Amino acid sequence: MPTSKLPTELWQHILSFSDHPTMCALSKVCHKFAEIVVERNEFVLGKCRIQGVTLPSDELLSLSFAHPQFPLDIPMWMTHNPFGARIYPRLASVRGYDVDEKDGKMQFATSSTQSGVAERRVIDLSTEHESIGIPKWIIDGVRPQVTVTGLLQRRDGSAVGPRVTATMGVWRLDGIQNDHTFLSKEPIRTDLCTLESGADRRVMQVDIDPTAISRGHTAVGGSDGLRVVLNSNCDVRFSDVGIHFELPDKVPPAFPAWLAESRELRESRATTAGTARLEGLFGL
Repeated sequence: MPTSKLPTELWQHILSFSDHPTMCALSKVCHKFAEIVVERNEFVLGKCRIQGVTLPSDELLSLSFAHPQFPLDIPMWMTHNPFGARIYPRLASVRGYDVDEKDGKMQFATSSTQSGVAERRVIDLSTEHESIGIPKWIIDGVRPQVTVTGLLQRRDGSAVGPRVTATMGVWRLDGIQNDHTFLSKEPIRTDLCTLESGADRRVMQVDIDPTAISRGHTAVGGSDGLRVVLNSNCDVRFSDVGIHFELPDKVPPAFPAWLAESRELRESRATTAGTARLEGLFGL
């Protein structure tokens, strides 16, 4: 049973029956476990390698280990593998589509009202970077390449039918709040995908310029998340919508300039009279 499930008072009661040598031994064991699990995250890195999790380059890992202001949520990577696997954003809202789930992935097929008239159709998906193990300093300073993909099909799955068009839009989300809403939403790019007559499916893909998500709301720095919006006036099915983050092998040449700019911004905010003090970007 995890220790977090037991109240502190119960642990204190259990330990009250231990003699001094036992307490010393327990203390050594606890410190050893903390060293294994926490110290430089080497233990968790080893588990990631065993599980096939894609890790940043040694240069980026060394940068994080040498500078506490650049933390990495390595335990989170074992769950999400954010730099290797495609990240599937959560459903924020949907209108005009029936939602189904297959093998843990959502599918959306156009639906109609009882009168047979299709309502306004839109699918809104979103993901928060830090919830999948990607800190903002990675987004803003390292600037990974981001690709959003999805699968467009005719609703009936056949290759016979008229030309089909659909759009995939990607937005940046800035200023995460306690209720997981955002201060601002800003469109980055929208691409049109066409499914010609005689084709039954086509991959939709939007490639995002890293600089488009690296400078966010002036109070928060890099973007906090991404929003994916899908819609079509045709009878279609969307599925397998995912986001892929690809890190560079080396620390970008512009990283020192970004770091200096971030520090200057923090200092200017901290010394501005008559305004609330902001802690700056990533505690730098």
